[in-house]
Amino acid sequence: MAIISALFFAAALIGLFLPGYTHEVLGLCFLAAVILHNAGSLGFYRDLAAGKLEGKRKKDAAVILAIAAAVILLILSGCVIFLNYFMGASILPSFDWMTLHIAAAIVSFLLMLLHMKQEWS
Repeated sequence: MAIISALFFAAALIGLFLPGYTHEVLGLCFLAAVILHNAGSLGFYRDLAAGKLEGKRKKDAAVILAIAAAVILLILSGCVIFLNYFMGASILPSFDWMTLHIAAAIVSFLLMLLHMKQEWS
């Protein structure tokens, strides 16, 4: 599921240049893939909550928690951008949501690459 998540993430980036709501649809597909990926890792999260992780797994946990924070920022900023620009809302209109969204996407992508490297090495 990790590769599918990464492919949907890349597709969402490419979707910026496609018509209509392609970017948003691909972003939702990415979110669904991430949820399924994490659902398959419930044992890891149980061990994390119980404090049973040691050594390399602690580093993995730090990266995973950083990914979670970055993806949450990515999703929240994306939702606000969608509501502000497509639905006519006015949520903190003077805040630069697009810069936050792009920065969160870059950080998420880099952390996902690091996570994949840790998992596959």
